[in-house]
Amino acid sequence: MNKPHGFQKRKKKVSDSEVFLAILVNYIQSINLRLTGTKYACGRGGCGACTVMVSKHDPVSRKIRHFSVTACLVPICSLYGAAVTTVEGVGSIKTRLHPVQERIAKSHGTQCRFCTPGMVMSMYTLLRNLPQPSEEQLMGALGGTSDMGKTLHPPEARWEVCLRLPQPTSSQPSSGPPSVVSEVVQTSQSSSTSCAKGGRARNVQIKSEILGGDVDLGYPGQPGPAVSWTLCPSHFHINHSPAQSSTNRHLCLILDLNYVSQDGRHFPEISDRFLSALEDFPATVPQGVQRYQSVDSHQALQDPVGRPIMHLSGLKHATGEAIFCDDIPTVDKELFMALVTSTRAHAKIISVDLSKALELPGVVVDVITAEDIPGTNGAEDDRLLAVDKVLCVGQIVCAVVAETEAQAKRAVEETKIAYEDLEPVIFTIEDAIKHSSFLCPEKKLEQGNVEKAFEEEVDQIVEGEVHVGGQEHFYMETQRVLVIPKTEDKELDIYVSTQDPAHVQKTVSSTLDIPINRITCHVKRVGGGFGGKVGRPAVLGAIAAVGTGYPIRLVLDREDDMLITGGRHPLFGKYKVGFMNSGRIRALDIECFINGGCTLDDSELVTEFLILKMENAYKIHNLRFRGRACMTNLPSNTAFRGFGFPQGTLVTESCITAVAAKCGPSVREKNMYKTVDKTIYKQAFNPEPLIRCWNECLDKSSFHSRRMQVAEFNKKNYWRKRGLAVVPMKFSVGFAATSFHQAAALVHIYTDGSVLVTHGGNELGQGIHTKMLQVASRELKVPTSHMHICETSTATVPNTIATAASIGSDVNGRAVQVLPPVCLSWIEAAFEQRISLSATGYFRGYEAFMDWEKREGDPFPYYVYGAASSEVEVDCLTGAHKKIRTDIVMDACCSLNPAIDIGQIEGSFTQGMGLYTTEELKYSPEGVLYSRGPDDYKIPTITDIPEEFNVSLLPSSQTPLTGLGESGMFLGSSVFFAIADAVATARRERDIAEDFTVRSPEGPGPCSPTCTRPAQPAERCAQCG
Repeated sequence: MNKPHGFQKRKKKVSDSEVFLAILVNYIQSINLRLTGTKYACGRGGCGACTVMVSKHDPVSRKIRHFSVTACLVPICSLYGAAVTTVEGVGSIKTRLHPVQERIAKSHGTQCRFCTPGMVMSMYTLLRNLPQPSEEQLMGALGGTSDMGKTLHPPEARWEVCLRLPQPTSSQPSSGPPSVVSEVVQTSQSSSTSCAKGGRARNVQIKSEILGGDVDLGYPGQPGPAVSWTLCPSHFHINHSPAQSSTNRHLCLILDLNYVSQDGRHFPEISDRFLSALEDFPATVPQGVQRYQSVDSHQALQDPVGRPIMHLSGLKHATGEAIFCDDIPTVDKELFMALVTSTRAHAKIISVDLSKALELPGVVVDVITAEDIPGTNGAEDDRLLAVDKVLCVGQIVCAVVAETEAQAKRAVEETKIAYEDLEPVIFTIEDAIKHSSFLCPEKKLEQGNVEKAFEEEVDQIVEGEVHVGGQEHFYMETQRVLVIPKTEDKELDIYVSTQDPAHVQKTVSSTLDIPINRITCHVKRVGGGFGGKVGRPAVLGAIAAVGTGYPIRLVLDREDDMLITGGRHPLFGKYKVGFMNSGRIRALDIECFINGGCTLDDSELVTEFLILKMENAYKIHNLRFRGRACMTNLPSNTAFRGFGFPQGTLVTESCITAVAAKCGPSVREKNMYKTVDKTIYKQAFNPEPLIRCWNECLDKSSFHSRRMQVAEFNKKNYWRKRGLAVVPMKFSVGFAATSFHQAAALVHIYTDGSVLVTHGGNELGQGIHTKMLQVASRELKVPTSHMHICETSTATVPNTIATAASIGSDVNGRAVQVLPPVCLSWIEAAFEQRISLSATGYFRGYEAFMDWEKREGDPFPYYVYGAASSEVEVDCLTGAHKKIRTDIVMDACCSLNPAIDIGQIEGSFTQGMGLYTTEELKYSPEGVLYSRGPDDYKIPTITDIPEEFNVSLLPSSQTPLTGLGESGMFLGSSVFFAIADAVATARRERDIAEDFTVRSPEGPGPCSPTCTRPAQPAERCAQCG
């Protein structure tokens, strides 16, 4: 290398000529630079968190060109003569902000923030090339589809599948379908290719993994199909990942639908009704309206409660200056930990060979096994480190500690484990049922006389099945921890990314046999949690820190995080519903099984909550719910946003949809709660806000008039079908135990008038710190500019409860609410008079209980109500769908911060939409997770947002303070049922039975053949059977 690379950092250049074969993101984050705004989140270039700008001189135009690239895929050796700009070089709160950074923050465009700098860099690069970009170009940049980076690669090769119509023998088509000749040709040109001399080709871009089923394209007046072909996804492997291929190859289906022969004979023109087969969904810029109630006109201007205040760390999110766990600078003598995991699903451990690992340079301690744990090694049925046998692929067997991350990972590769396979090996719910493999007893709720109602009170009975796949948390910041042992008294400082620092503290205490008061857990902020960050990696780091006496850093990469940790429980549900011809449901019996994985974890609680919440918004007098958690040889599934509600209620809504198919669309309204009533577990509630949300949603979405418009569209289009659906929601908030609703807060007032606020909630991106300062400002009568929240720490507020169950802002806000008002003018005098300037606020919690023997109780403090309507358009050939419009109405009472709350609703809806449509976990026959990154596991992106996305908070609500973090998940099912509505329309038009097994996710793969062929025997899902 003749000269060093230039890295722009706050307009300064630094160099390191010794770095050659290294990945750009690692160098950016190295000790030399410490540019922590660029995040390593996936390692595959799929999430965009590590996006930076690369600038190169174009010798042809003699101008500087700028490209946004994902730094996790770029070797430094490829950047000779280039300049790299990270988010730190764009703007800073210490100097000045770039307009992109300012607008994304002030427009409430950040939540956990881990990927926000990547978005800033994508837009910044676009503006450097195009100072006046269009909205479509901005969407392209944010969605990762910008054309700006194409010249970085050689001309793309393109595979084409050419389907040619034969030359006709007369001016009219033959009575039978002509044969089709298909061949594969390769071309490096981007122009259309004629199928035959004199012919004219029309291109249809078909994305991979959606060419399934028999596809028929008919001509008018012809009894049979003009073209018929079958393409199976297994016949093609389309590689979109630049990490695995130097060219971006794609399928192009060329249909010569208007062939003109040399002698002038031709096929007739295709009817407009069939031409949609040639059209792709156009890229559109999402738009929408967010409605919320303004604060009372009599509210003091300095009172911030109820106002849409920017996220407390919004500007730092956009500039990359918000510090996360792994951004903490390297500590003196710090070591790195890596985990050794099982490669077998169910096996006895014969031996662990460490010899080669210990011979490697840099491995400073023995490999840590269960024998090195001085205290308890987890629970009897849920070991922290495996003992004697493993129960799933990905179970942690041991850990190694080395001087660098690379050395630790190399030692993991050299650790050899011998196994002896055990039987049985169970992966699916179906197999678990056959082997009676369950984690806990059955949970059951029942009211009325179900059997008698089926026999005597119904006109029709429908039975069906519902399969719901699992879901990966996919928090942008993976599991990570830094443990620093102190030199005396066995004290530990643990900096961890967790939702429950008190639980981490207790677990470390029992594992190391150290008193809790010697352990302090610090949580500054967390890059997303969704129920998946409890803190097991922190315990492993603590074991190594105590054993070596050195600080330990453990950061899971995306593949290991997805392999080791469980996610949302897959579900298999069976329902039987009896109803009158009018649509009134008289009896409903639902039995559900969830895939709990190899250990109990939270599976019993999830089963209980699933059963408690399954009735949703419907009053059915004869009702029975049953649920069981299955034990399988997969990683233990755990808490996830919604905690069973998104899976269980999908079964209920699928049942209601099946009845509506027989009796008309008014079935939902006929069976909803109407007046003050009691649930199946005998808890009283008032459904008035539910009815208001439902009616407002129907009104604001113009549901009934659009229903007619959808029907008209479907008549005119054979290959495109639109669907429209609306779903109600009654979501229970909180834990089913009083002790889990307590909270505390601590306030220090300093003599200069500044105030330090601490509480027991954790900042996960949901804006809890911002809301707590708003509440504290109102109660203390102190401006927010005089207030500060440092972190959540077990040393300041002890014995806290996990930030979960949508209750965090509520209970911690009530603890802050207890604090007395402060007058800044008398602070100095108070100090002189020896008056304490510290105060503690405490909330004892809501009363909540559930008696499962009596099957009754008041398990939830209150409910959140809502409704959502969605319209989609489905391509029956490919299975792809476009989200046209979504309208959401939520009862948020008097929102503490409507901007943050609406962001939570939009975010949870989108995550739910991913659960129901695109996110699919794929396993090998041996139980190895295949989908371990964003290239294999499709989470929603900005391009998946509905074209029109409207969110309204119910005005003038008298509901108590509500938690909105989880409730919106289920509303994403409105997209699922809209797709099902479109599919049902396509099946009716083709005289195919409308009944088909409901499977989630309902993406392009299953959707296309469902539109165009009769139901096939069910294929077994990797998790739900």
